[in-house]
Amino acid sequence: MSVVSVTQSVAHVQLCACRRGTGLGSPLEDAGARDTHAWSQHSGLWETLSENLSQKEPAPSLPVPFSFQLFGATAPLSIPCNPSDASHGYVPIKPGVRLHFVELGSGPAVCLCHGFPESWFSWRYQIPALAQAGFRVLALDMKGYGESSAPPEIEEYSMEVLCQEIVTFLDKLGIPQAVFIGHDWGGMLVWNMALFYPERVRAVASLNTPFIPANPNVSPMERIKANPVFDYQLYFQEPGVAEAELEQNLSRTFKSFFRASDDMNGAECISIGE
Repeated sequence: MSVVSVTQSVAHVQLCACRRGTGLGSPLEDAGARDTHAWSQHSGLWETLSENLSQKEPAPSLPVPFSFQLFGATAPLSIPCNPSDASHGYVPIKPGVRLHFVELGSGPAVCLCHGFPESWFSWRYQIPALAQAGFRVLALDMKGYGESSAPPEIEEYSMEVLCQEIVTFLDKLGIPQAVFIGHDWGGMLVWNMALFYPERVRAVASLNTPFIPANPNVSPMERIKANPVFDYQLYFQEPGVAEAELEQNLSRTFKSFFRASDDMNGAECISIGE
């Protein structure tokens, strides 16, 4: 496979992942995907990733038991990773901040970055599959989640700070370059890793989160208000409001946030704010 086709495949995975939420590719999603593709070429992201890929040996092929197709996939899921089956590590990033991660396998490094509200365990099916395919899998508890540190200062969670800390994470593990795969807010981070530190990114893939270029002419808050999908972010803006409701019944809160797909049939869904 050529470098260009590899990069195009990543973009295709991104588009398909966006569509899985509705089952269809709406005109808005299609337009967003086209804008993402055009901007990535214009910004130089496309060329930089292609250059990095061309300098590396091809990654090992995915073995037959874990082969799949983007559409109409019927292959069974791999056996999920049990927390006790993988190595757990803690990397001190700076005073007051450390990152927890789970590691399995050997070979080229693949960093898995989860979204909200999740943990490394969200990747439990992908971890053993990627490890068996010949990769060193590093599934992080992102900053603020799980067993990683959660400093209270808002400034600690800017994309600039988060990406710099991922670079420190790589440095302390002696990893010069990695493939980054993100989901949801983790997807936003991996796109920014490719922009800020292209020399550390062998390839990038995002599930659910398209590449959204910064636009200084549009207020981020106005963009959030214009899309009902982001109502939860507005809910979290006023200090104390979300905490007061969510902490009233932690069992209910966690059940509303975390639910296995097999539990959905006939199960009552709980909505925050009801």
